[in-house]
Amino acid sequence: MMQLLMFMVLLFAIVVPAEARHPHPCNTAISVKNMLDSRYNETVRFAGITGRLIAKFYVSDNGSWTLVYISPDGVESCIMASGEAWHEVPWTPGQKS
Repeated sequence: MMQLLMFMVLLFAIVVPAEARHPHPCNTAISVKNMLDSRYNETVRFAGITGRLIAKFYVSDNGSWTLVYISPDGVESCIMASGEAWHEVPWTPGQKS
C-alpha cells in the first residue's frame, strides 16, 4: 500500500507543473498538523520524500484524508489535496491492480 501511495505522490509531483502546485493553503507545519488533528481528527498514516519535499498523508477513522507537502526545512506545510471516503485496499507488491 505504501508503494502505491508513494507512486501516486511522485506522479503528482512530476505531472503537475510547479506553478500550479502552490496556490494551495499553506501555513506553518505545526499549525497544519494541529488543524487537521483538531478539526478533522486526522493523523499521519504515510510519509515519504518526493524530490526535496516531505509528503505526509493524513487520514481519520471516519474516512477523511489530506495530502500535505512540507518544505525541506520542515517549517511550511501546504495542503495539496483532500477528500472523503478513504479506505485501504489490500495490495501485495507485484500484484496488478
